[in-house]
Amino acid sequence: EIESVRDIIEIINQTEPGIEITLAVLRDGKELTIGVTLGAILTIAFSIVLTSSFNMPTMAWYYTPLGMIALILIGQVAVLGPSSGAARTEPAIATRSI
Repeated sequence: EIESVRDIIEIINQTEPGIEITLAVLRDGKELTIGVTLGAILTIAFSIVLTSSFNMPTMAWYYTPLGMIALILIGQVAVLGPSSGAARTEPAIATRSI
């Protein structure tokens, strides 16, 4: 059970990057269990720290995964053009020296 931000930091320090962690969130009396990676936990922890430091209302829980999905899609679209062009280049031309 996480009682403070220090508990989250301790869990993060004990976990290797890329390991999936099961996180149970209690919202409106209902428990929601989700699997998250270390980056998502850092995002959630940072959100908790900012909202408590500046006395702001908390974000809805689904903004974090939606933001992550949006960033993945934007990254894939950003490399689509250059990678398509590179795939059309013949290996003999791509590896020749000038």
